[in-house]
Amino acid sequence: MCQLEQKPDIELDPLNVCLCPTCATKFRTLRNNKYLADRLIDSILDVSENEIEENDHISVVINDYDFWFTPTHIAEIIELLKLKKKAIEERKASSQTVSRPKPKPTAEAPGRNIATSEQQVKEETLHPAAGPDKEDLQSDTSAYGELIGRRVFHKSKKAYARVVGCDGEYVVLNFESGDKVGQDVKYNLTMCLNNGWIEVVD
Repeated sequence: MCQLEQKPDIELDPLNVCLCPTCATKFRTLRNNKYLADRLIDSILDVSENEIEENDHISVVINDYDFWFTPTHIAEIIELLKLKKKAIEERKASSQTVSRPKPKPTAEAPGRNIATSEQQVKEETLHPAAGPDKEDLQSDTSAYGELIGRRVFHKSKKAYARVVGCDGEYVVLNFESGDKVGQDVKYNLTMCLNNGWIEVVD
């Protein structure tokens, strides 16, 4: 079993490919070549919905490598890769918003210390109060910290778990049943919410 990506931020079951030892070695060789690895991901993302619906398997060819995927598996891979790309773009946008430098104050001419009402309105428009800024910078998922301690059902794993951590970006589940029972597993919260994987049960 090999991860589709060489060093994923988070391990997700649908992004594993199951290969025989010989093919796994070939796959890792391809994956270690950034150019070929990027071509593989791009080729997967280029698969159309019609191809998925009309075929019993999907073939992705890179150089001499021909990878076959079931329609369901490649559809899951495409969805997760798109969600991951979106999450990365949102993090970058959020980071740029947070690190945006504040404008430097301009020197005022002598005897002009009192601003007119029109100047005050312009200043307030250009520099809104701190409250709205904080709200804008707050992640949409940051409110989910209250999930800690709650019992949930993971629909993809078909298992119950307890939320033991949530930082607004990742949620950590301690599984009470299923193949990961007793383990703490970290999931991307945005992906879980968008796919409806987690359901609070108590």
